[in-house]
Amino acid sequence: MKKHALTGWRVCLLLLLSVAGSDWAQAQPTKAEKKAAKLQAVRELVASRHYTFLAQSATPLSGASRQLTSEYTLTIRTDTVDSYLPYFGRAYTVPIGSGDDGIKFTSTRFGYTMKEAKNGGWDIEIRPKDVQGIPVLNMYISESGYTTLRVTPTNRQMISFYGYIKK
Repeated sequence: MKKHALTGWRVCLLLLLSVAGSDWAQAQPTKAEKKAAKLQAVRELVASRHYTFLAQSATPLSGASRQLTSEYTLTIRTDTVDSYLPYFGRAYTVPIGSGDDGIKFTSTRFGYTMKEAKNGGWDIEIRPKDVQGIPVLNMYISESGYTTLRVTPTNRQMISFYGYIKK
């Protein structure tokens, strides 16, 4: 009967694989650690008032939800709100000569109110003071960064956007 002895190179290979495997398993973050890191990143973004909302879909008050294929954004900075969003829905009045068919504006004078939501996340209210026709923008940002934005124009029906925030 022939015995198989572990030679020196086989022992080294087994040790190397076992050490590398244990390091790899320890280096992988758990689901709870990933969730906590994501929550902390979103919390810092919201607190900094320096983020961009990327709209993925729009739902007018009367009508079906539409997936957005172009990049539409609402950018929040401490001194500026810049909106480049589409509009689908009913307009009650439209200024003569207006070629603007979306919710596009830049505001440097605005009110910004943020409070913690009851179910986690943040409720944010933005009131542009130097933009005609857009009295308020309401945002809900979840702890994972997913966001709902409700725009209530003066002379148009309300519209909601769904997407996420990023730096």
